[in-house]
Amino acid sequence: MDYRKKVRCNVRLYIAGSVIFAAVALMSVVLGVMVLDKVHFDLPTVWIIFSVGGVLLLCEMYKALRFKAGLPEDFTPVYRHEFPELFALLDEVCGRLSLSPVSRVYLSNGAEAAVFVQPALANLFRRPQQRNLVIGLAFLTQLDDDELRAVLYHEFGHYAQDEIIDTSYVYIVGQLSQSFLAIRSSEEKVSMWKMQTRSQLMLFSYFSLWICERIDSAYSALSQQMEYAADDVAIRYVGTEVLRRALSHASAVRYNYDFAQWGLACLRKCGLTVSWRGLYQALSQLPGDVGITPDVRRRLGRLGVEAQHIRSVSVSDTGGDTVRTAVFRILDDMPLPCEEDFGLCPDDEFAAWLQEGIDTYKKMRETARSVLVEVHLGRRRHRLPYAEGKYAVLLDGRKVGMGNFIKGYTLRLRTSPGRRVLSAYAFGGILAVPFEFDTVQGGHYRIEMDYKYVFRATAYKVFVESMDAVDR
Repeated sequence: MDYRKKVRCNVRLYIAGSVIFAAVALMSVVLGVMVLDKVHFDLPTVWIIFSVGGVLLLCEMYKALRFKAGLPEDFTPVYRHEFPELFALLDEVCGRLSLSPVSRVYLSNGAEAAVFVQPALANLFRRPQQRNLVIGLAFLTQLDDDELRAVLYHEFGHYAQDEIIDTSYVYIVGQLSQSFLAIRSSEEKVSMWKMQTRSQLMLFSYFSLWICERIDSAYSALSQQMEYAADDVAIRYVGTEVLRRALSHASAVRYNYDFAQWGLACLRKCGLTVSWRGLYQALSQLPGDVGITPDVRRRLGRLGVEAQHIRSVSVSDTGGDTVRTAVFRILDDMPLPCEEDFGLCPDDEFAAWLQEGIDTYKKMRETARSVLVEVHLGRRRHRLPYAEGKYAVLLDGRKVGMGNFIKGYTLRLRTSPGRRVLSAYAFGGILAVPFEFDTVQGGHYRIEMDYKYVFRATAYKVFVESMDAVDR
């Protein structure tokens, strides 16, 4: 299936639908004014209420159209004279891919790398003219030049294949729909008059939700294809072995960076912090055989190779003017990771403390995902509804999947032990009965769902029929 075509088709449908809704809203406002004027038309006064709804919808649309994509606070621009080693690598990659240089380069604190654009509304109709690169200090301080080169070929491979356009489409539609999806999430009880005045707004919210679900479904499948295509670009220039090393090491660095952030948070509770150099030097002394995610294993399995454990390399082991050694020149000029008046922990003590605490962190992570919960509904359990109906399944107020009255579903998710609350939500209106249950570490629970139509409320009641503990 051509998921790219499906995404773009739904984006065009969203634009067309928005124009139609705006035109109807504008027409209702004009007719409402005419009713008040009582000159040209003698229409029911209900048009006045409907026209107020048109005003509300147009106002929300105007606010949505004024969105401007911002940058995360930790994105710091860096320039060629400050970091020539990185820019030399970028020139090499862009030159071999026949791409123009990026407009801006940003450094972030974490373990990430991406070529991106700052989407604007105009990008729905024309190609973005400027693209930027962000790369995390965790990658720059841990990956060697070959691994960084593989990461950059992968990220620029997305742009070389025009995939960044689809990403900007999805982002823009999401931003435009954000306020309307927030309106649908409101569960407040409103008066009949207020409900009538918000009718056009609510209808457009239905439409936005429907389109966003279609786009999300297509884009999730497309994103996997895009990752594979970008991997193929990287292999063409650096080879399978280097890409395998880069993917494995990058996955381990992400895991270790999360661990280091947890350690830094614990340190701050004691009124201490550590320098940026100390933070990233501590990363280089952590094991490289952790955090290989299923997604990375799947991507490597497609290439016919397995994940590779990377020996942790300290900064002192690197030589020459590599990116990894040069980046510490920038770190020394950065302020402490915390602006408040904290004491400074010596770098070597922080590194030693992290190495001692990694087993505790592993156990904490394992405990946080030690409970397996299956939420199940059989296919076509009742005659109603005749048309397909969907609703969100919520665990502790967080969406964990979509339910379907007709097709049924089985959702498998992992969570931490303790008291959990299972519920459901749909914009169209359902009567969800929250179900509280206790879980223990290592437990496996299967929850059977059911529903029935409540004629008095003209809504479906979704509830838990039974829960069983499954032997593992």
